[in-house]
Amino acid sequence: MRRPRATLSDIKNGSTKSYGTPATAKIIDMHTDLTAEFVEEYCHTIWFEEILEQLRTYNDANKTKFDIIAALGMVFLAD
Repeated sequence: MRRPRATLSDIKNGSTKSYGTPATAKIIDMHTDLTAEFVEEYCHTIWFEEILEQLRTYNDANKTKFDIIAALGMVFLAD
């Protein structure tokens, strides 16, 4: 997927041929905030124990072990 507009430095005029998102502090904070908002609003709709476990134990210091959380964040950033 092409880089989402929300992750560009110039959202209004920006366009890019890059893929994925940059791992800047701003983007990581956005990812974390969007994930937290989703959990607060829709936690009652999450039925899979593995997702709930990763959401419960996620931390920024050791994010390489949380593939589901990374995927959720990419979905939220793309949206």
